[in-house]
Amino acid sequence: MESVVIYFSQTGNTKKVAEAIQSGIALVTRQCDIFKLKESKAADLPRYDLIGLGCPVFAYREPANVRDFIESLPSLKGKHGFVFATHGTVPGKTLATMSWALHQKEMVVVGSYHCYADVFVPGIPYPWFTTGHPDEIDLNEAEAFGRQMADLSQKITRGEAGPISKPKMAEWGQPLQARLSMTLKREKCRYPECRLCADNCPVNGIDLSVEPFVFRRNCISCFFCEQVCPYSAIEVDWEILWRTGQPRWRGYQKAAQKAERQGLLRRYYEVEIDNPAKIRFNVFPTRPRITPC
Repeated sequence: MESVVIYFSQTGNTKKVAEAIQSGIALVTRQCDIFKLKESKAADLPRYDLIGLGCPVFAYREPANVRDFIESLPSLKGKHGFVFATHGTVPGKTLATMSWALHQKEMVVVGSYHCYADVFVPGIPYPWFTTGHPDEIDLNEAEAFGRQMADLSQKITRGEAGPISKPKMAEWGQPLQARLSMTLKREKCRYPECRLCADNCPVNGIDLSVEPFVFRRNCISCFFCEQVCPYSAIEVDWEILWRTGQPRWRGYQKAAQKAERQGLLRRYYEVEIDNPAKIRFNVFPTRPRITPC
């Protein structure tokens, strides 16, 4: 049985989970390839029997580049697949929308998995409710999930598994649009010496080689360009996100508290929602704020 795990990861959290799932599959099948999303070729997937696809949750669902990837796939009729995601308290409908999209490609979706992970949006408090995740327990669970997916796929192939439920149709309406004003200051930019923002934009929405330059085309507000820029060439008023985000932070706090009571979330830090000094862009003022994985 040929297996593959494909993942999109900006900061390394989803990458860790993908590698743990890969290890679990390999324990069963002795083989499992793994690729970053941008390194995978849709045309190669039909040669695999078991296909996993994972990503972080953006605005309660999978990022636009992951949706585009699924839409670009050929028919995967009869292939077995699974989805996984990392998130900072609320996974939304991510697993459902991804499962349904793959089902539309005639794939047999055999499972899904999600786990907590740190959040890197500069306008939120730090530490966050899920800072410290994925931890060792999460990664062990991810490895066990990989073993489970491989075992189930083999049983289905041998005719030993029961009926596999089809994913339920999942819709989420239109993707959320960028709400914050972001400005690229060309006088500070070091392009073409530095290409970090363009090379790491998940929707290829930055092209500084043309005039007028392209910035934030199809932007999904991941804010990654601002955070990886070493020269402060991208400016954002994070105070606006801090002020307007307070009601959402409290909603996430309730979700985290509920998960703690249920034994689903191990929280490692106290979160100071109302303390401006604890906003991530104040805690990490130097540039770059993060390094691409």
